[in-house]
Amino acid sequence: MITNASCTIYNQLEDGSYKRTYIPAVFWRDVRGTEVKKYGAENASTVIVTVFADQLHDYVPASDFCGYGWTADPNGQRTVIIKGKCELEDITEVLEQRDAYTINDAVEALFGSANMQHVRMGAV
Repeated sequence: MITNASCTIYNQLEDGSYKRTYIPAVFWRDVRGTEVKKYGAENASTVIVTVFADQLHDYVPASDFCGYGWTADPNGQRTVIIKGKCELEDITEVLEQRDAYTINDAVEALFGSANMQHVRMGAV
């Protein structure tokens, strides 16, 4: 397990509010870029974040998430991830931060030995 950062995950709840969860050890990979189109440049930055088994004690699969623990849900409620520890409560302030991304892909690899289990999230 290789970790190089920490992150804070904001899960949107059914009432529209957000629940904040800090994860102290993740593998964070930035891919920064710009896509040049006919009418100007657009942001093409993405990140891939891997959370390993020792940090998954509060993880809940997206289909079972009801406000307890944390989840990586690219299809249902909005999930925002930010690099490092973030103490902000207001989601509009969180989204203004440089290292804040919205999760658009998640893979749960919760099989095999405990050392191999992880959740990998992609975000833009």
